[in-house]
Amino acid sequence: MLRLFDLPAELPFPLNYLAAVAYHRGDYQRAEAWAQEALAVSQHCGDQHGRVIAQTVLGQIAYLVGRYADAHHYSQTSLALERELGNYWGTVFTLITLGRIAYAQGGYADARRWFQEGLAIREALADARGIGLCLNYLGDVASAQANYDEAQRCYQRSSALFSEIGNRAGAATALAKLGYNELKRPDTRAARYAFQQALSIAWSIRALPQVLDALTGLAGVLAPTQPQQAGMLLELVLRQHTAVQETHTRARALYAELVPQLEAGATPPLSPAAPTLDLTMTVVAMLQQDETMH
Repeated sequence: MLRLFDLPAELPFPLNYLAAVAYHRGDYQRAEAWAQEALAVSQHCGDQHGRVIAQTVLGQIAYLVGRYADAHHYSQTSLALERELGNYWGTVFTLITLGRIAYAQGGYADARRWFQEGLAIREALADARGIGLCLNYLGDVASAQANYDEAQRCYQRSSALFSEIGNRAGAATALAKLGYNELKRPDTRAARYAFQQALSIAWSIRALPQVLDALTGLAGVLAPTQPQQAGMLLELVLRQHTAVQETHTRARALYAELVPQLEAGATPPLSPAAPTLDLTMTVVAMLQQDETMH
């Protein structure tokens, strides 16, 4: 309609809105097309805000599909504009995106720098949730570099902060990250405790993505000594559509490692038609376990 009335200056907002809707629906191809059009119109009209939003969407899409060079280009351009406009919220969002891009490519020093700058802004804005997220990202970097004590401090601080503001899903996520960090040491007792805490909190609010993440972590604890039970847990996770991609990827990788250890027929093959564990009963059983896991 706006095109019919030759009102190009009014187009960036609806185009960016359509791009955002498509992005959140996972339709990245359509989102990218809308965002590219919004960017072109914004540049033509001199709409800096429209340009920033379009480039942010394009940067996020490029990051998610693994086009890291494009993601870095869009994000760097957005960052310069956000700083020029004095938009602190947009600046910190883009800083985090740049950190995630660097982290995905193994550029841990750059990732740490971006995340630390983002954390400083979040702290200046007194954004408790944002601080918790930045601490998780910094913990991820530290854990990837085998700085397990530093990662532990980040995740514990994040969990405490999320708990303080009543964000139980955030607390569960941080605790699960702590559990995976402890598995790397390895300290299975500490890992088990962190995963069970995460599971308890997540189940109390029926936050299924966090529940499935914690169950995957507990499968990792069980794997060395009880591979059949670990395999059954992983099958349960892999059959759930509410698990985030990272959890599915981790569960599938662990299941593949377990296959040689599983006795023939002890664990049914992955198949939608195969018998499944009941999620509620499984969670209750895992929460009731304490010293049975070593």
